[in-house]
Amino acid sequence: MKQCRQCKEHKDLSAFCNNKNNEDGLQKRCRACSKVNAKKYYKDNPEQRRIGQLRRKYGVEPEHYELMHKRCGGKCELCGAEEANIPNKRLCVDHNHETNEVRGLLCMSCNAGLGSLGDSVERLTKAITYLEERGSYG
Repeated sequence: MKQCRQCKEHKDLSAFCNNKNNEDGLQKRCRACSKVNAKKYYKDNPEQRRIGQLRRKYGVEPEHYELMHKRCGGKCELCGAEEANIPNKRLCVDHNHETNEVRGLLCMSCNAGLGSLGDSVERLTKAITYLEERGSYG
C-alpha cells in the first residue's frame, strides 16, 4: 500500500505508474490523480499538448515540424491551401499508416480524404476516373 500525494488515499501499488527516479520506483500520485493533472495541464497549455502529440504519434520534434512547415511555405502540399485559411489553423502531419513514415503537411480536408480512401493509389485513381467521367465541383 502507498499513499497518493494528491488525494491522500492509501492505495494498492498497482494504482501507481512506474517512475525509476523515485526511491520506491513508483509515481508519487496515483494513476487517477495523474490523469486529472495531465488533462488540466494540457487544457491550460495547448501548445504543449500539440508538441506531445507530434512526438508520440509521429516521432516528430517541434523543430522538424517547423522545417517541414518552412519547406511547404505554410501551404497544404496537395491543394495549396494557406494555413491561415484553414479552419483549424494548423497543417496536419500526413503519414503512412503502415510504416508510420511522415510524408508531409496537409490541410485537414486533404489528409482526411487520403485517409478515407485508405491511402490507396488504386482507390484514388478510381476516384479520379469517377470524377472525370461524372463531373466534379472543382
